[in-house]
Amino acid sequence: MPTYPGGPPDGDDNDGPDFGSNRPRHGSDYRNFGGNGRRLDHNTVSYAGGLVNTWDNLPVARSAAPYRIRREKTGQFNPDEVDTSGTGMITDGKNITFTDIYAFKLRVKSLIEEPATHDEAAAQIASFFQTLLGGSAPLWWTSELTVEDRFGLRKGGLGLMMKALIKQYGPDIAHSTAEYNKGKLRVEDVDEDPNAVTRWIQHKVRYAKSAGILNPDNSNWLGVLTQVWARFDLAIKRVIPPPDEADSLADSALPTTQIKSTQITQINSNSQLK
Repeated sequence: MPTYPGGPPDGDDNDGPDFGSNRPRHGSDYRNFGGNGRRLDHNTVSYAGGLVNTWDNLPVARSAAPYRIRREKTGQFNPDEVDTSGTGMITDGKNITFTDIYAFKLRVKSLIEEPATHDEAAAQIASFFQTLLGGSAPLWWTSELTVEDRFGLRKGGLGLMMKALIKQYGPDIAHSTAEYNKGKLRVEDVDEDPNAVTRWIQHKVRYAKSAGILNPDNSNWLGVLTQVWARFDLAIKRVIPPPDEADSLADSALPTTQIKSTQITQINSNSQLK
């Protein structure tokens, strides 16, 4: 039986493991600040003149652990790709392109969630961060941000770099509200992808959070997910029950289990019922 935990798959800074242990103090702006909160004045930049061209490849402290993350495993964020599925990601063989910034954030978080390799993984992703950007995003990184901005972000670590990316490409309230309210999960969607229900709920909850429809403390999660469930095709509703207060609120991971092939058959059979 699928469950509908109350927490969204993405949210504020307390929704999962930190991006890195060298994040700056809460509330500090990434612009013109180093990772330790020290303002980078003109003299500092001049003194480091010989290093200006290498700041984009600033080395990050690493452990001696042999743990390695491949760039291909991380995927790429490209805000300009057209996502016809509405899932926030496009797969082409082993290549994954994320068009939704929060889906990309979830992907990055999943790669650094193991405590034993957390710091090392975060440092590695930060070291090749620019290569994970596609479309117009690399131009934002290299041209719109100043040298001081990039230096401060790299000094601040992966967490600060991701916050800057989300600030640039995160949807506004109007867009998030429209995304939350539009569309319907069809039988055809589930037939093509056993993870369609999970992806649908994740997509809607992300936008509900961004639009302020879902409270920061998730206290109204039941009403939000009930509205999401209401946009399932009738045949899907006959297989998947609506969320209930008895469902767990503790786990904020996936809002439902994968739909098995037998359930897909049942959904398709139900779709023939009048």
